Amino acid sequence: MPYLLLSLAVLIWSGNVVFSRGLHEAVPPVGLSFWRWSVALLVLLPLAGPGLWRQRRLLLQHLPLLALLGVCGVAGYSTLLYLGLQSTGAINAVLIAATVPAQIVVLSWAGFG
Repeated sequence: MPYLLLSLAVLIWSGNVVFSRGLHEAVPPVGLSFWRWSVALLVLLPLAGPGLWRQRRLLLQHLPLLALLGVCGVAGYSTLLYLGLQSTGAINAVLIAATVPAQIVVLSWAGFG
């Protein structure tokens, strides 16, 4: 089962790049990112909503940091990916994105030892 789930994650991740490349002329990158995360919110909110509501004080306490991480990490990454897909193919984008874990390790080591 773990191999199936790992394969499914890679399939969804790469499918997002191919799908986004196909839409690069019809939907602007910022709009595509907005709609992607809006749909994800609608799908995940029924599952995570009750737990988030129970932890609302903690969430509100850390809201500025969570917003910064959301903009720089999740939304920023997908928007920059979609911007890049306007000028390169899906294969190049996947190859560059595949280096992100290694980049995180190198930057973490350089920044934090």
